[in-house]
Amino acid sequence: MDKVLNLLDAYGLEDSAHPDRGVFNNPELSEFYETLTAKAALSLEDALQVGATIEDLDISDINEFLSRTQEPTIINVYESLNCGSKNHIRSFNGQIENLGDTYTPQFISQDEFEIILSQPSGGCGN
Repeated sequence: MDKVLNLLDAYGLEDSAHPDRGVFNNPELSEFYETLTAKAALSLEDALQVGATIEDLDISDINEFLSRTQEPTIINVYESLNCGSKNHIRSFNGQIENLGDTYTPQFISQDEFEIILSQPSGGCGN
C-alpha cells in the first residue's frame, strides 16, 4: 500500500481510500466487501473461498491496469502486486484442496488460473 501511495503522491493524484478499515467510498466495493465478509464468517472453507476470490479479482484488475500503462515505475509496482496475489491464490487454493474442495475462478480465465497454479511461488521483489 505504501508503494501505491508513493505513486499517487508522485503523480499528484488524490488517495480516494476511506481512512476507516472496511469502509469504501465506492458503493459497489462496499457491497462486495459486505457480501464477502458475511460469507467468510460462515466457515473456514467459505473464508478460504473468499480469500481466493479476492486474489482472483486483484489479478484481473492488475492485469487490466498493466495493459494501460507504459510507465516503468508503475509497471514495477503492478508486477509486484500481481506476484503477491498469485502467491496468495496458490496458497488459498492449496488449503481449499486440502479440505477436499475446489476453487473456480470468477474474474480470470480458467486457463490463466491453471497457469498460475503451475508456477512456483516466489519472491516478489522489494
